[in-house]
Amino acid sequence: MQIAEWCKERCIDLDAFRFWAMGDLVDNRNREIFAEWLVGQAIGAIGDGDFRQE
Repeated sequence: MQIAEWCKERCIDLDAFRFWAMGDLVDNRNREIFAEWLVGQAIGAIGDGDFRQE
């Protein structure tokens, strides 16, 4: 079995997780993270492949 076939059967859907975990951007706990990302995007501080670290 090739990796692509294996992944289709077993990999998780990260977009589904993101929606589940942070789908409501109005929720108080998500606003800070969203604002941090929004400003980072606006000033070019977040590069491709970068991720947030606590």
